[in-house]
Amino acid sequence: MFAQEVQITFSLAVREAQRRRHEYLTTEHILYAMLLEEHGKDLIAACGGDIEALKGQLEKYFSEHLESIVEDPDAVPEQTIGLQRVLQRAVLHLHSAGKKEITIGDLLAAMFAEKNAYAVHFLEEQGVSRLDVLNFISHGVTRVSRPNGASQAQTSAQPGGGSQQKTNEGGGNRIRIRWRCLPSISWAKPVRDVSIPLSDAMQSLSARYRCCVGGVKTIPFLSVKRASARPPWPKGWH
Repeated sequence: MFAQEVQITFSLAVREAQRRRHEYLTTEHILYAMLLEEHGKDLIAACGGDIEALKGQLEKYFSEHLESIVEDPDAVPEQTIGLQRVLQRAVLHLHSAGKKEITIGDLLAAMFAEKNAYAVHFLEEQGVSRLDVLNFISHGVTRVSRPNGASQAQTSAQPGGGSQQKTNEGGGNRIRIRWRCLPSISWAKPVRDVSIPLSDAMQSLSARYRCCVGGVKTIPFLSVKRASARPPWPKGWH
């Protein structure tokens, strides 16, 4: 369920809490461990965070707000309720999105719901937001310029929660449109994909078509995918 980098991050966080003789494992320990783990460090840096500045803020927080009271250095710290909520959100997202494992990005995104956490406050001070994290893990969009000066990929939202990506495949800009009538009907035809020119797609998206399925008027559901070389209309779908 948890990706390897997440397991490494938790291991580092527990060791850090034990080293400082802290009784509880907090979201701040997890964030500090992310700054030590390669994937977490790259993610936060790509979202505009200053790694060294965050480390300094967290170390100051540990020294001023958390007491070293545990006598046994091998005692396992107990997770705080806030950290448990973060993990619960990450697991719920895992199931709702149909993913196989929780990544470091999922964990960081789930952390932003803890508005009163110092970890979130420190991230927001650096200009890092949940949207920045989601943009990076979903589309690879970063807030920092690339070394070669290349511009970031541009994506735009479309009705139905899809995204539109321009390509030059086939000699012109084309996108793949997926149509589905809602609500779902057991005897309805499968979802249909068709590759059409970008200009035609924009006209279709701006229009408001309606269809009638089983006597219930519904608005066709659209999602947009990049056009591929596979045939747009499989046999038997006409």
